[in-house]
Amino acid sequence: MYLLSAKFTNVSEWRSSLRAINKISDETIFTFNKEGITFRGMDPTHVALLEVNFPKSSFTEFSSSNLIFGINVKEFLKSVTGIKKNDVVELIIKRKNVLKIKINGEQKNDINLTLIDESKVNQPLPRIDTKSKISLALDLLGDILLNIEKDSEQLMINSLEDGIEFSGKEGIKNNKINLKKGSIDLPLHDIEEESISSYDIGFMVKIIKSIGKSCKIVNMEYGNQTPVKILFKMSSMAKAEYYLAPRVEY
Repeated sequence: MYLLSAKFTNVSEWRSSLRAINKISDETIFTFNKEGITFRGMDPTHVALLEVNFPKSSFTEFSSSNLIFGINVKEFLKSVTGIKKNDVVELIIKRKNVLKIKINGEQKNDINLTLIDESKVNQPLPRIDTKSKISLALDLLGDILLNIEKDSEQLMINSLEDGIEFSGKEGIKNNKINLKKGSIDLPLHDIEEESISSYDIGFMVKIIKSIGKSCKIVNMEYGNQTPVKILFKMSSMAKAEYYLAPRVEY
């Protein structure tokens, strides 16, 4: 009886998710139960946290016990980097300290990864006093961030009654991009009260670049100078939740 036996073919989603986690953390919590598999990693400064969930429905075969471990993200990412589009990947845990990754395709490969005591990498999800919920195309958000990043290290998001304003300021230059409520660019605009919050744009850009190919729409939730929660939904029903603390100016 295996503690975990799972097969999947949505390799690109796994690869982009692990790349994103690897941007902020060397080690991640690796949780599995009858509902699926979840990874959670936090950067060393506790500014950013990413949780990725692969539900049971995203696997071609899935059977699991209820366990939590830590795992080295870089080593896991190396294991799936060369996998082809139509390859089948199998994850097996027979004993508690080893994850076997079996790759079945043009080339067959077995890789063993050592699992870590989960208490060493435990991170709780932050609580957010949400005042604003918005949705926009991930490509559009990526373009906005790249535009503002040229002039500023911070991104300001201003929730207005008639839309959303993204901006960045460096010296006397103030770069503003507005999306109007009801426009095709802003399919969701749910504002409980007008608020403004600022974030480190570099932290946001590197996650968008990593997950960008795996989903089309991104959902954002935040309040007045609160962490922002960014939700990415993938085609296999897998999802990633990214939390970024507000930038504090002294």
